Amino acid sequence: MLILLSIFWGIMLCLILCAPYSYYFLFIPMLLFSVIFLLINRKNFKKIKYINIIIFFVCFLFSYLSASYIIFKPERLQTPKINIVDSNKEAVIFYCEGEMEKYSPYYSNYFFKNAPYILKPIYAFQIKQKYKILKVNPKINELTKVAEDVRSSLLNFRPYFFYIAFSGYYPEINNAINSAMLDGCGSITIINYSKSRIIEDIVKNKIDLEYLYKKGIKIKFTEPIYNSILFVESISYRVKNMPIKYDGIIIIDEVTNTSSSIKTSLINSGYSDDNITIDLDVDSSMKKLKKLNSKNILYINLLDAGSGIRGEIDLPNQFKKYSTDMTITGMNSWGYDKNLVKACIYEFLSCSSK
Repeated sequence: MLILLSIFWGIMLCLILCAPYSYYFLFIPMLLFSVIFLLINRKNFKKIKYINIIIFFVCFLFSYLSASYIIFKPERLQTPKINIVDSNKEAVIFYCEGEMEKYSPYYSNYFFKNAPYILKPIYAFQIKQKYKILKVNPKINELTKVAEDVRSSLLNFRPYFFYIAFSGYYPEINNAINSAMLDGCGSITIINYSKSRIIEDIVKNKIDLEYLYKKGIKIKFTEPIYNSILFVESISYRVKNMPIKYDGIIIIDEVTNTSSSIKTSLINSGYSDDNITIDLDVDSSMKKLKKLNSKNILYINLLDAGSGIRGEIDLPNQFKKYSTDMTITGMNSWGYDKNLVKACIYEFLSCSSK
């Protein structure tokens, strides 16, 4: 009986940590019932041997890990079998970040995909708490708005087959590529609306590229939009045209050609070099600006193309402790701007001409 209880409690702990709060009305009564059952039958458990305690914990851990694996197990990848490929059909995939709009255990795995299964339910609970505050994550809508403008612009050139793919939500890149294959597209160009080339490795791991090449399907990747000069112009222009001139600017990013170019552009428009920092460490940047007696701070988040958990929850929380002495304004993501759409079109045309 104790073994059955340990298995039940292991599963229940995992479910309570991972499941949406709306399921608690089912789980908590079940858990309470099991505790009451244990108390009623406690006389039967008075003489428990050490070996039984070990078995209890082993069964508890096994059931907990099994439940965690079932919830977060990776998607089974499949490549559709295709017969007809038309070289005149061209597919465009707009690839970008993505986060679930509402909390879901499976898609929460995006935030901690490399964590061991024993810790995943704990991390899922932390994400669930953030979604309790956030309610609906605006990131997908923000990115979709850019994608729709890119789609409209491209369809003025040619009747492309257009798809969108998210890194942390559905449809994922393999789903979009599979759709393009089923539509018989002979070439696929992926617009990389992100700040790195990681999408190229993701495609290699999720798609049977050899099968695509055998079928005569070509696949290309644009440069990351983050690297585009139009991206630099988009961010710089919006800061320069804000109604307030800030006496402290934090560019939240690594020091790269892009972040350095944005800083240079702002300096050329009248901002002081000392009052602009490029750093991932918010506290370090704020301490520096505090020493300079800066009172009106703008932070620019270059890490996220759309404003999600980091932009809506994490960064505001990090800056909150400084808000009593300073006025703090945030650009929580790349946001939406026509120059970003132009950057996508430019990189697509450059890639297509190669």
